[in-house]
Amino acid sequence: MHETEADALVRLDEVSKAYEEAGRQRTVLHAVSMSFYRGEVVVLLGKSGSGKITLLNLVSGIDTPTS
Repeated sequence: MHETEADALVRLDEVSKAYEEAGRQRTVLHAVSMSFYRGEVVVLLGKSGSGKITLLNLVSGIDTPTS
């Protein structure tokens, strides 16, 4: 177990991402909160279109969150 959230290498606090698609807004991630710690192995599972790549793009700085 980790001592505090401050020990996290990466921390997301209520991150959301939406895209404009055919004139409508599509929310891919809504208020996601998670922390990643040194030495941890993390697996992202989900069906196609569930936001796995979007999450990785946000963490890596390739994309910016909507909120």
